[in-house]
Amino acid sequence: MDSKEFLEEKIKEGVKRHEEYFSVWKNNYPSGTLQEWKSLNEASVNINTTDNSEILAIGIFLLALDEFNH
Repeated sequence: MDSKEFLEEKIKEGVKRHEEYFSVWKNNYPSGTLQEWKSLNEASVNINTTDNSEILAIGIFLLALDEFNH
């Protein structure tokens, strides 16, 4: 598997996780919106990290969040 395939697979996995987490959040906050949930997730990211593996994980997390449209 090359790096492009790896990233595509990880983003797909991330979208599936976001779908699950959004569903749980929506059950707890029925009047909440997708944009509100996305904003909460974006705000929770530690953008001050210098660890390469964390930066990669954050990038995949945010790309999957951007791909997720419920």
